[in-house]
Amino acid sequence: AATISPQWQVQDHTFCANGSNSDFMVVNGRTQQAPGTTSVIYESTVTLDPEKEHKLCLNLKNLPQCAFDIIPRVRIEITNATFTDGYNGNWFPVNTTADLCDWLNINACFRLNGDTQTITIRIYLAEDGIGDGNDLALDDISIQEKLEQDSYITVEHVGASNQITASINDLT
Repeated sequence: AATISPQWQVQDHTFCANGSNSDFMVVNGRTQQAPGTTSVIYESTVTLDPEKEHKLCLNLKNLPQCAFDIIPRVRIEITNATFTDGYNGNWFPVNTTADLCDWLNINACFRLNGDTQTITIRIYLAEDGIGDGNDLALDDISIQEKLEQDSYITVEHVGASNQITASINDLT
């Protein structure tokens, strides 16, 4: 990253955690485009089990320029699926600090729509900001199948006293 722009100071997310990797993707975003202009900066099509809930994880880092910097704004889209927790599909800023290891971690749970098995994940970058920059890094993009939760909740209500007793029961 520093070869492209000396202002880009970043360390791989995994390297920061355990020192075992130095690879990440850098996006040199455009600026000053027509209002509403976006670009797909990442796209992948995968086949998943439609009966399971899944989790998309990724890390993003702003790579600022020294003057008139634009904070990148991104949006994640998953075709044939609905977000269930952690992310709602809206635009969000990637506003990390100058710390080499300050990455924004995104976790988005989703379910496939109907019997669909194939989804496409797209990450969009807004390019209509006025200024310089709009550059970011992406790292450790993954999809995980969530395990079924074998927890059951029992709730007992004692009517006269309005007392509620609850317990969580796990089956192994």
